[in-house]
Amino acid sequence: MDQAETYELNGLTKKNYESAIEIMFNSESISIGGEIIPREIVRKRLENISYEHIVYVDNNMPRKIVNGKVEIQVRHPVPYIINALYNALRYTADEIVKMEYGDDETADIFRKEDTDELFI
Repeated sequence: MDQAETYELNGLTKKNYESAIEIMFNSESISIGGEIIPREIVRKRLENISYEHIVYVDNNMPRKIVNGKVEIQVRHPVPYIINALYNALRYTADEIVKMEYGDDETADIFRKEDTDELFI
């Protein structure tokens, strides 16, 4: 659980992630999509948790602007985080980074060399 780098989060967001990770670590089992996952399997996945996993889940949490403030649009954020984080842990930190930011090959597709050519 020490790898769960929540130090860059703050306020309620940090508390929600810390609660979710604590529940995942300490519960006898968790329910993901109606399936009961035993503690041993959950803890095995948590061994690989990284900052990238937490950022991935947080970046993909539904949000909208309400009265000039960005607010999450999840009624019960801790169960949502548990579900999303458990699913994100199927991937390595490197795979998460590639999903979020693209790999070099994907990035090359979107890069354009400076040319004077006009493509129509």
